[in-house]
Amino acid sequence: MKRNPLSFMKQMDLQAASLLIWQRMVRARVTDIIADNKVGKKSDGTIFQTLLDSDLSPHEKTVDRLQDEGQVLIGASSETTAKALSIITFFLLEDKRKLERLRVELKAIPSKGDGRFSLTDLEQLPYLTAAINEGIRLMHGVTTRLPRVSPTEPLRYKDWIIPPGTPVSESNYFVHMDKTIFPNPEECDPERWLRASKQGFGSIDTSFPSQKGVACALAYAELFLTVAMIMSRFEMENYETSYEADIRIDRDFFVGMPSLESKGVRAKIVAQV
Repeated sequence: MKRNPLSFMKQMDLQAASLLIWQRMVRARVTDIIADNKVGKKSDGTIFQTLLDSDLSPHEKTVDRLQDEGQVLIGASSETTAKALSIITFFLLEDKRKLERLRVELKAIPSKGDGRFSLTDLEQLPYLTAAINEGIRLMHGVTTRLPRVSPTEPLRYKDWIIPPGTPVSESNYFVHMDKTIFPNPEECDPERWLRASKQGFGSIDTSFPSQKGVACALAYAELFLTVAMIMSRFEMENYETSYEADIRIDRDFFVGMPSLESKGVRAKIVAQV
């Protein structure tokens, strides 16, 4: 798709053309930063500049490589994060007991007076962490299969031996909805993560993009800070939204999506706490 002229893509598929425009915007920004660096002009405080100043090998600092990093960063902190946030919000508003338990936990830590909390403090809260993990599970992340290959070593699965070089993949959806792993998988149950934590388990790989690091850390930070601020400051109600119509996965669009008739998860603010 990258090789197709933009004019051609606009005629064929406007949505695909929008994706191409976005990719080119990221590339143009990366190209400018690299060019500025060559003449001693740095973009201090940016992720790209940090990567350029690092001890990574030169092939990890090319335009192509940094463009990929930029796209992963935006993807992890936008589409997947927004979807997880909407699902967490929906389920907390559906069950006021869960919401109240979260608010009690938030009241136990200091805020900055305007509803903002320290990320470090929030990351220590077990119920908030559990609610975020459960929201990410029900969001499913990337539902498209992402094949992996073991180039030299055979893989064993039960009684089968998978030869080297064989693509192997699994959809997150089937893992997250496996009743043997997550009983009542369509139920939002943050407590399952508290029980798992006592047994020595933490969070699961919910496939925020496979290039994790900074992008994934940013996504989690956004979720912790946003959920804490919204739920501690506003009384809200779900508006014309249901699990069956607006959350349950109906189609694979790289990420799982509800039915075409869905208008998305919607809520209205009714008061300020």
